[in-house]
Amino acid sequence: MDQLLHCFDNAKNYPKSPSLLYHQTYEHVLEAWKGRLDEHEDDLCCAEGKAEVHLLKCKDSPNPFVPHCVKTYDELRTYFGFKDGKPQPDEDPRSQFV
Repeated sequence: MDQLLHCFDNAKNYPKSPSLLYHQTYEHVLEAWKGRLDEHEDDLCCAEGKAEVHLLKCKDSPNPFVPHCVKTYDELRTYFGFKDGKPQPDEDPRSQFV
Protein backbone atom coordinates (compact mmCIF):
# COMPACT_ATOMS: atom_id res chain seq x y z
CA MET A 1 0.00 0.00 0.00
CA ASP A 2 2.89 2.36 0.65
CA GLN A 3 4.00 2.01 -2.96
CA LEU A 4 0.45 2.70 -4.20
CA LEU A 5 0.26 5.85 -2.05
CA HIS A 6 3.61 6.97 -3.41
CA CYS A 7 2.33 6.44 -6.96
CA PHE A 8 -0.77 8.52 -6.24
CA ASP A 9 1.35 11.33 -4.84
CA ASN A 10 3.74 11.30 -7.82
CA ALA A 11 1.30 10.71 -10.68
CA LYS A 12 1.65 14.30 -11.93
CA ASN A 13 5.36 13.63 -12.65
CA TYR A 14 4.72 10.62 -14.88
CA PRO A 15 6.76 9.27 -16.64
CA LYS A 16 9.67 10.82 -14.73
CA SER A 17 8.72 9.37 -11.36
CA PRO A 18 10.75 6.19 -10.76
CA SER A 19 7.96 4.71 -8.66
CA LEU A 20 5.60 4.79 -11.64
CA LEU A 21 7.97 3.53 -14.27
CA TYR A 22 10.84 1.18 -13.70
CA HIS A 23 13.39 2.29 -16.16
CA GLN A 24 16.98 2.52 -17.18
CA THR A 25 16.09 5.36 -19.50
CA TYR A 26 18.10 8.53 -19.92
CA GLU A 27 16.74 11.62 -18.20
CA HIS A 28 16.45 13.56 -21.48
CA VAL A 29 14.24 10.79 -22.93
CA LEU A 30 11.94 10.94 -19.89
CA GLU A 31 11.81 14.74 -20.23
CA ALA A 32 10.82 14.37 -23.90
CA TRP A 33 8.07 11.85 -23.03
CA LYS A 34 6.73 14.14 -20.33
CA GLY A 35 6.78 17.08 -22.74
CA ARG A 36 4.81 15.15 -25.36
CA LEU A 37 2.27 13.98 -22.79
CA ASP A 38 1.85 17.53 -21.48
CA GLU A 39 1.52 18.88 -25.03
CA HIS A 40 -1.30 16.46 -25.85
CA GLU A 41 -2.99 16.49 -22.44
CA ASP A 42 -6.24 17.92 -23.82
CA ASP A 43 -6.45 15.08 -26.35
CA LEU A 44 -5.52 12.34 -23.87
CA CYS A 45 -7.41 13.42 -20.76
CA CYS A 46 -10.71 15.03 -19.91
CA ALA A 47 -11.54 17.46 -17.14
CA GLU A 48 -11.71 16.20 -13.57
CA GLY A 49 -15.18 14.85 -12.85
CA LYS A 50 -16.02 14.09 -16.49
CA ALA A 51 -14.23 10.74 -16.67
CA GLU A 52 -15.45 7.53 -15.12
CA VAL A 53 -13.24 4.69 -13.97
CA HIS A 54 -15.11 1.46 -13.40
CA LEU A 55 -13.60 -0.83 -10.79
CA LEU A 56 -14.49 -4.37 -9.86
CA LYS A 57 -13.45 -5.90 -6.56
CA CYS A 58 -13.49 -9.66 -6.04
CA LYS A 59 -14.07 -10.78 -2.44
CA ASP A 60 -14.48 -14.06 -0.61
CA SER A 61 -18.24 -13.97 -0.15
CA PRO A 62 -21.46 -15.41 -1.62
CA ASN A 63 -21.65 -12.37 -3.96
CA PRO A 64 -17.96 -12.02 -4.78
CA PHE A 65 -17.98 -9.23 -7.37
CA VAL A 66 -18.51 -5.67 -6.14
CA PRO A 67 -18.64 -2.99 -8.87
CA HIS A 68 -17.76 0.63 -8.20
CA CYS A 69 -17.37 3.76 -10.33
CA VAL A 70 -15.17 6.74 -9.44
CA LYS A 71 -15.16 10.13 -11.14
CA THR A 72 -12.48 12.09 -9.29
CA TYR A 73 -8.97 11.61 -8.01
CA ASP A 74 -10.21 11.96 -4.42
CA GLU A 75 -12.85 9.27 -4.94
CA LEU A 76 -10.14 6.96 -6.27
CA ARG A 77 -7.95 7.60 -3.22
CA THR A 78 -10.92 6.93 -0.93
CA TYR A 79 -11.79 3.73 -2.82
CA PHE A 80 -8.29 2.39 -2.20
CA GLY A 81 -8.53 3.36 1.47
CA PHE A 82 -6.37 6.46 1.74
CA LYS A 83 -7.42 8.92 4.44
CA ASP A 84 -5.38 11.89 5.57
CA GLY A 85 -2.57 10.82 3.24
CA LYS A 86 -2.16 7.39 4.81
CA PRO A 87 -3.38 3.98 3.68
CA GLN A 88 -6.15 2.57 5.82
CA PRO A 89 -7.57 -0.31 3.80
CA ASP A 90 -10.69 -1.85 5.29
CA GLU A 91 -10.17 -5.15 3.49
CA ASP A 92 -7.85 -7.13 1.31
CA PRO A 93 -9.81 -8.37 -1.71
CA ARG A 94 -8.74 -11.42 -3.68
CA SER A 95 -8.24 -9.17 -6.72
CA GLN A 96 -9.29 -5.87 -8.24
CA PHE A 97 -9.96 -4.95 -11.85
CA VAL A 98 -10.05 -1.58 -13.62
